[in-house]
Amino acid sequence: MSTQTEPKLVTQIDFARAGQITPQMKEVAEREHRDPEYIRERVADGRIAIPANIVHIKKGMRAFGVGEGLSTKVNVNLGISGDKADAAEEWKKVKIAEDFGADAIMDLSNSGKTRQFRQQLIDETPLMVGTVPMYDAIGYMEKPLVKLTKDDLLEVVRAHAEDGVDFMTIHCGINKSVIKTFKETGRLMNIVSRGGSLLFGWMEVTGNENPFYEFYDELLEICHEYDVTISLGDSCRPGCLYDSNDATETAEMIELGKLCKRAWAAGVQVMVEGPGHMALDEIAEPTAPRWATEHELEARAEGILERVMALPLEYREAIYLHYYEGYSIKQIAAIVHASESAVATRLSRGRSKLRPALEGVRHELDL
Repeated sequence: MSTQTEPKLVTQIDFARAGQITPQMKEVAEREHRDPEYIRERVADGRIAIPANIVHIKKGMRAFGVGEGLSTKVNVNLGISGDKADAAEEWKKVKIAEDFGADAIMDLSNSGKTRQFRQQLIDETPLMVGTVPMYDAIGYMEKPLVKLTKDDLLEVVRAHAEDGVDFMTIHCGINKSVIKTFKETGRLMNIVSRGGSLLFGWMEVTGNENPFYEFYDELLEICHEYDVTISLGDSCRPGCLYDSNDATETAEMIELGKLCKRAWAAGVQVMVEGPGHMALDEIAEPTAPRWATEHELEARAEGILERVMALPLEYREAIYLHYYEGYSIKQIAAIVHASESAVATRLSRGRSKLRPALEGVRHELDL
């Protein structure tokens, strides 16, 4: 006779995988005019997240769904900063957000002791509440950035979880490998993410790996304990069209895809931020690899390379050097003896010529 106990169901994804429809799933289904089973199936698959910390649920929060087949959610950013440390003004913003039908409030407070504001916010608003623990770490721990330790950062995450934060943006994907790509290929606007730049600076000074990446499993344990949805921050999102879909963004995107799967395996709901500045006709392109299997990705890569090699020379060399070798536009311009604007144009036109051919590849692989 087996004495093994069944794992405890804590998170929405735990319950969904066990075939159970939670009150939060029912509420989302009603709000979205969907069948509850539709919601449960997609929560189980990770295609819908219901950010609802078990602490906040007990305080009467409303459940909202984010993801496939659901309405677009409106998230309002606010918070106490060194430039404007006026809690009364932030409470006015909270009230306006609620009155005008926002779905979430992101407390981006980054100056001084912010816990009282955060706790009161969770006590009083029924909307989803999100935070960026990295913003709060310096004030919470009363240490300069470079003196923060892995344990310090995880302590801040736990404090936010204990307070009832429903989703946290944590920049786990910017690791040493991604930074190596960033340094080798360069960018026009460097790293524009605040959380990402803080971690980049910490890593450069200490020489250590990103603690949120290195100790990701410990982070997931905290998130699972309170059913905090982890919002994987895009540290390397492009700050301008010039940097769109560059080697650095792609390198981090691959890491985020791996981290996403690890979160699901740990029973943690996950959202992936992105993609920053990009041309409208490129929006569909970076989403495909996140959902494809390794076999599909290999087949897709082979098909794309064949089509790249069939391009006219000036487009072929620009596409290949940029996307396959990781060279920046500036570096390519020096290699092919052309202006940077000419290289950018060749990349754009090369992508346009590839797009009709790639539609067939997407269709075959269901991308």
